[in-house]
Amino acid sequence: MVTKIALEKYDGMRDKENTIVTAIDTVSILDINIAAMKMAAAIKLFQANIIDLNGQYVCFLNVHTAITAYTDAAYKGAIHAGSIIFPDGRPVAREVAKRAKVPAEKISGPDFFAKIMELSEENNWSHYFYGAAPETLAAMQKKLLSQYPQLQIRGACSPPYRKLTADEEAADIEGIKSADADFIWIGLGAPKQEYWMHAHKGMFRGVMLGVGAAFDFTAGSVKRAPRWMQKTSLEWLYRLTQDPARLWKRYLKTNIRFLFLKLRHKL
Repeated sequence: MVTKIALEKYDGMRDKENTIVTAIDTVSILDINIAAMKMAAAIKLFQANIIDLNGQYVCFLNVHTAITAYTDAAYKGAIHAGSIIFPDGRPVAREVAKRAKVPAEKISGPDFFAKIMELSEENNWSHYFYGAAPETLAAMQKKLLSQYPQLQIRGACSPPYRKLTADEEAADIEGIKSADADFIWIGLGAPKQEYWMHAHKGMFRGVMLGVGAAFDFTAGSVKRAPRWMQKTSLEWLYRLTQDPARLWKRYLKTNIRFLFLKLRHKL
């Protein structure tokens, strides 16, 4: 099923093929409406609607999060409440591209993060980073500033890997509010980051984006799969070899179930 999500000020924008785009085309996969567009159109969407996206959040859906949402109503609700859901994993992106009525491709969290950073100086965009280890945040910021010396980094916070106390939660919220950044990047990993964005929707001026391992990839603390593995839907296998103890159950269960639903034509 293909639906459209209208966004204010989107009228008159043109995609790479110079076609006027009046709304976001979405494809429903496992009852989740996923945006169908090219990366260039996604960037234009944010350039035209950054103010309208204030207080909202964006999700990036791969096989793991899609199947988790399929089996967990609360998590599906957290994803559904996002303003835009991009196809992150290659298998999800292929399904979107196959069913969409417009050109569409994979828009992963790390790729989108990198592209926004590349364009931030000319667009005068500011940023706040929430998640990952302190050393990862420090290394990432150092690397970004070496590439983009005028990049506006308003702040960063590495929350502890446990439930926050009420005081800690209040301090983190106040820190993000005070930073007043255009983009609030959430790198807590799934499903934690989607639940976090859902719980804090409307609290901040900027738009929140749950980008998973983007901080680690950018900092270099975790290596990303080679491009050929990304293009052949094998990025999950590369990540599995890096952290088998933590990831083998996740990929075994979700990848097999996604393939089963695809073969049964139930996506």
